Amino acid sequence: MERERDWVVAEIRVLNRTLRRKKEPEIKLIRWPDDIAAGAGYYAQSVINRQATQLDIFLAVVGARMGTPTPRANSGTEEEFDRAIEEVYRGQNIQILLFFSNLPARIDQIDPYQLLMVKAFREKTGRLGVLHHPYSSLPEFRKRVRVSIEKAYRNILDGNLQRVRPLSQPPMPDKIVPIGSYQFTQTFAPQGAKIYPVPIAEFRGRKLRLTGRLSSKSTYFRFGFKYSDYREPPVSPGTVLTQGQNFLLHVGKNADSDLWLLAYYRAGIRLDLDRYLRRLDPAKPLDFALSIDPSGPIGLVLNGSSVFEGFFQVDGIPALSLMGWGDEHNFTCRASNLKLTVGQ
Repeated sequence: MERERDWVVAEIRVLNRTLRRKKEPEIKLIRWPDDIAAGAGYYAQSVINRQATQLDIFLAVVGARMGTPTPRANSGTEEEFDRAIEEVYRGQNIQILLFFSNLPARIDQIDPYQLLMVKAFREKTGRLGVLHHPYSSLPEFRKRVRVSIEKAYRNILDGNLQRVRPLSQPPMPDKIVPIGSYQFTQTFAPQGAKIYPVPIAEFRGRKLRLTGRLSSKSTYFRFGFKYSDYREPPVSPGTVLTQGQNFLLHVGKNADSDLWLLAYYRAGIRLDLDRYLRRLDPAKPLDFALSIDPSGPIGLVLNGSSVFEGFFQVDGIPALSLMGWGDEHNFTCRASNLKLTVGQ
């Protein structure tokens, strides 16, 4: 996509000259590799992510390839899109501009798998309500880029919030599915986990809310929710963490502290340090409510207080598992009064 990238740069330079004459703020372009310094991180894309924060406009051009998969997405481009649209859902005024090439390509340069990834990405962005521009010639591309960037720039200056919402669905009444209770116990096998699957595949595309009560008198334990594509294995040898399209959120307690904690992972990579939940009484049962929106938002409420808000999408058939483990410790915890509320 070198020609398209060069034309985007050229259009921004033209616009900046006009803005400079009008004494208006100019656009600062950040692109790989010219504006990204070398560095180290959890993985290569995370180095780019650190240097591409506080964006006002996200612009991506996609051809016949999505690129190299990352631990969090099918490609670096898709991960950057996911990060941008997550900020939009959090209320940030980020303008998202997507362009898909319809230019002819040589047969010997086409990778069928990459084409499938491009198609899946285009359909995903459409479900999120993002209007993309296809183009069949370079002059057409340049014209669409010029108009889109100028409009996005004015939206930023005028404070016009770009609200992205999933495609509307016909209203459906809430459905409550009783799940029951389950006890997680471990007396051996370090890093082994007890798994209790929650049936959600039939409710694909519906909003879900799993409620229940958690109790444990163990000095050390972990209780988690793993949301993933149904093809993903629930655990790996020796660990509950797995690579692929999955999100793991858990609460628990360490043996050297009375405070409960919260941690979360995506594709087996920790996204933050342990967050200690200081207002929870470890001696009392804990009411929890996990909410999953098919458009991406995920939330966890403990004893009526929100403790986590995030963003994760499953492109295929979703799966949800409750998990209990104790690492090298014996433990017991019980999840009771489990109910799944299925919304619109």
